[in-house]
Amino acid sequence: MKDDSKAAIASRIRGLMSGQDPSMSDAAKRLRVDELSLRMSVDELAPYPTVDVIAAVVREYGVDPSWLLTGEYDSSTHRNIADKHT
Repeated sequence: MKDDSKAAIASRIRGLMSGQDPSMSDAAKRLRVDELSLRMSVDELAPYPTVDVIAAVVREYGVDPSWLLTGEYDSSTHRNIADKHT
């Protein structure tokens, strides 16, 4: 089921990030994004996922951007992204 709400996108980003970095500051450095943008993107009460954070998450984790934005997995999109990382 498609869930492209800001809260759902933030939840998927938080899930990918969980356990990866000891602090939000460290996560922002690894993703090469502004810490405030990252905090806004993953906020549990009022998330506002920014384009730079979404792009960084796709780049860093090699995830299907369609899945990140909609919750629906597309293997061909994922393969195209993965091919660009190799």
